[in-house]
Amino acid sequence: VWGHLLDALLAELPAADAQAAAALLTDVWQAVGERLLLLPTASHPRKLVGLALFERLVERLPEPLLPLLFTRNLLRNLIADLAERHAALRAAARRALATLLRVAAAGSPGLRAAVLAQLTGPEGHARFDALTRTTAVADLQAAGLEPAAAAHRLAQLRDT
Repeated sequence: VWGHLLDALLAELPAADAQAAAALLTDVWQAVGERLLLLPTASHPRKLVGLALFERLVERLPEPLLPLLFTRNLLRNLIADLAERHAALRAAARRALATLLRVAAAGSPGLRAAVLAQLTGPEGHARFDALTRTTAVADLQAAGLEPAAAAHRLAQLRDT
């Protein structure tokens, strides 16, 4: 079912201008991801579907739309599931993060900077790698950032 819905959503995006596509994706992700599948009170099966849907969207969305997926509940679930070695959804969270890093590494420096900003920003955590026991932030930085994004990241590190 989700595959068909995702196909229908992605079919609508190219027909819309950039602003309309962003609004459509935001509305759909807020309704389905944020307020249905990834709520703190959602069951493990729902959260599993939410992480799988995030993973599929990361693989298929155009670069400018990817940062719209990083909502509060997504990042809370991702951090919590990666941080706890025995979390029920740890494998799904690791898969989702691996997909995200693969897509970001293959993308532009701007995409890597946007993903880095989301993981370490207000909805994520400045110490994302330490909390999650991953090297996601370090990997994104090693893959290269735009000069302005690199300067911003250095300023962020100085402030923490």
